[in-house]
Amino acid sequence: MKKELKSLLLSSLTFLTSVFSVGLAGCGNDDSLHVINFRPEDKAFYDVVKEEFEKETGKKLVYECVDTESYANFLTSRLKANAVDVFGTEPANILSLNIFENMDVLDDLQYSDGTNLWEHITDFEAEQVTSDGKKYLAPLGSVNEVVYYRKDVMELINPAETFENGKYPTTWNEFVGSLNFFKQKENSAAIDGTILYGGKQGWPASMIAGTMEVGAVRQENPNFYLQLAKSEVTYDSPIYREYLTKLKEVCSFVGLKQAGQDYNLVPGKFAREKYAYMIDGSWIMAQILKANTSAEIGFFPLPANDDASKNNVVPAKSGAAMCIAKSTKKRDLAKKFIEILYREDLYQQYVNMAMVMPAVKGVEVTTNKEIVDQIFAFPTILLVENMAIPGVPGTDYIRQITSDFIVSPGYSVDSAVKYINDPLLQRADNWQKKINLEPWFKRFYPTESRNDW
Repeated sequence: MKKELKSLLLSSLTFLTSVFSVGLAGCGNDDSLHVINFRPEDKAFYDVVKEEFEKETGKKLVYECVDTESYANFLTSRLKANAVDVFGTEPANILSLNIFENMDVLDDLQYSDGTNLWEHITDFEAEQVTSDGKKYLAPLGSVNEVVYYRKDVMELINPAETFENGKYPTTWNEFVGSLNFFKQKENSAAIDGTILYGGKQGWPASMIAGTMEVGAVRQENPNFYLQLAKSEVTYDSPIYREYLTKLKEVCSFVGLKQAGQDYNLVPGKFAREKYAYMIDGSWIMAQILKANTSAEIGFFPLPANDDASKNNVVPAKSGAAMCIAKSTKKRDLAKKFIEILYREDLYQQYVNMAMVMPAVKGVEVTTNKEIVDQIFAFPTILLVENMAIPGVPGTDYIRQITSDFIVSPGYSVDSAVKYINDPLLQRADNWQKKINLEPWFKRFYPTESRNDW
């Protein structure tokens, strides 16, 4: 016990010393530029950027990254200590006050040809990093969320005879029928599982909920969330109850075992083992290919509607971006770092590595292009979970509901409706005053084109 306590104290001391020393650096007591980020899998790319930055500026760059799950606390501690010059985050956090207040305005960023960077950024990306007409984040690319399927496993169901399009399910009934079919195969050990899921970190539950929501809610009633905002409807409405009922049914095919599975292991398992489906983001395709380049993978929008014509849209969002900390005393160096990221040769490396839809007009992913084109072939609409950032009541509760459906089969739709509807009724007056409803909710309409990429 004493040994464990001593080890814990030593670890804590090491961490505090690290934060303190970096904090001094971030306050301008050395010439190094301090950059922090999530997605450790991107570090090889940033090592190249670091080399180019140091060659061009003659200054040292300190780059640190942690896993996505730990990053929020890591970022908060560094911002409080003024221990960072540039930090990565998701563009949705422009509406998270504790992060937004630490962002500097980036309207003056320059592109490699000497023109203003924003002339080269797509409208979809620029829209998500703008507040009051000013740009606060430099977006690196967009991602979407789809259903992945193993083509070898799909052959077991004879898709040419089973599905209307001959490839994959395009209606709710077809999808549920396929889930039941693969569950039987799973029970007979013909395949490893029906839906692969890594629930240990918690947040992956939102991908199941968000991917289903498009067809079940907004394609059925594009005005639902605007009506919700105006107190014309609540979550205790037929359309949302049906969505939750379908969500509960899909979650029943996941299984308790996977609720504790590490999300970081999911791409490799899907590449090597026989799972029928995986509901996930486009960002993990690169990891799947690293694990098994011969894996035959297909993609489709989750068909949560009985009408196939309403199941052709997938949720998308700007996935990663860089900000300059408002507290930095090295803004010119920080600005230079971000501008180097967008240099044609380096930015091309980034989109090829991350397999994202480029934020820069005219740039295309050139590695595994056929696969990338398939992932991003579907019309898109902004992910509804982004509504949780400005505090739209209830949208920040759906992740927990999804997790509860997975780990507690007895958890009812009635309980879920009460759980998500109560905060709506309690908080409505407060949050309605904070946002200009019409322009904000327009971003979430499925009729809005997001394919200007």
